[in-house]
Amino acid sequence: MKYTHYAPKAPLKLVEGGIEALRRVVNQSKGEGLHVGAFLYRGDGDKTDTLAETEVGADVLLYCGENGDVESIGRELYGMLRDFDQTKVDVIYGCILPSDLKEGLGMAVMNRMLKAASEVIGS
Repeated sequence: MKYTHYAPKAPLKLVEGGIEALRRVVNQSKGEGLHVGAFLYRGDGDKTDTLAETEVGADVLLYCGENGDVESIGRELYGMLRDFDQTKVDVIYGCILPSDLKEGLGMAVMNRMLKAASEVIGS
């Protein structure tokens, strides 16, 4: 059995492939009648947050740090997961860290994300 750490009440599923892949899985789950949560990094995809929110289409959207700033992501991760517990989502989706951020501190943050997640989609 996999050890989980600070996992939210709803299943957390990490998505590879960026905002487009995130949008696809969010829309698929919404099509199945689920109340869907998603998280982005502020400035995701070099787009304004409003545009990114529109593209993702989740019922509840939260932010976890700044895009490309692994320190801010690590600092905000558990608080963001706890914030989801205050919502009524059935599932939570978020993009995994890009490979260029998975060294040093990024490796530790990615490890925390993986321990909180129930699944990685696209691996």
